[in-house]
Amino acid sequence: MKWYKMYVNSINDIKFKKLRKQGNALFAYYWTAWCIILDAVSEKGGTVYYEDLDERDILFELIDDSTTPLKVILDDLENVGLIEVIEDEDVSGLIKVINWEKYQSNKYHSTERVQKHRENKGHDEAITRIINKFNELTGKRYSAKTEETRKLISGRLNDGRTEEEIMAVVNHKHQQWKDDPRMKDYVRPNTIFRPGNFDNYINEIPQNIVKAASDGTLLKVRTMDGAVKNVTQEQYNRAEEGWFEILK
Repeated sequence: MKWYKMYVNSINDIKFKKLRKQGNALFAYYWTAWCIILDAVSEKGGTVYYEDLDERDILFELIDDSTTPLKVILDDLENVGLIEVIEDEDVSGLIKVINWEKYQSNKYHSTERVQKHRENKGHDEAITRIINKFNELTGKRYSAKTEETRKLISGRLNDGRTEEEIMAVVNHKHQQWKDDPRMKDYVRPNTIFRPGNFDNYINEIPQNIVKAASDGTLLKVRTMDGAVKNVTQEQYNRAEEGWFEILK
């Protein structure tokens, strides 16, 4: 949950009216990109950094780049003065919202209020368990003491997500990306646990799997063809005998 609130109705801002004149066919893309940017920069005071173009594409994964190139959308947002896009020769960059304060109500977005949402609230043991399971599953070596990682996980727990739901998302993205040379490096805390990303990822998982993860009945199994996956107790019971081998 984000604690920013628009100070002005930006869809009626003169800059958006300029975009609307360019054709309504693209306006939905502009608005989606704008909302994604606001979601990302709300934690960074008006600026969001990305390490490379792959990370930028993940940030805007809700936009179908094959239909309308992301660069065109960002260029148009920049041309009307909503954002500034800066990329260096190493392909790392940032997106800065111009006049961020204009769109931001300090009454609803204060450092104190955001920090209260992020604070640990007794999640020390849960955070350690999640990172340990994360490393065990992915073969990585992330530390449970890293401040940014702790804030991200604590934020998801403060949102009401369970440890099991969080690990269901980790497992889902690991299985989805582990064999993809371009994406496998993004199985990492600052990608998976980022608020907007996490909400999208958990909605990619069938509800019965998420429910089973939440109530502790999700089973980790190996199929007869060697694949490792998660199934519900019901799916396990319906399968032919010997098809699933339950793993610890």
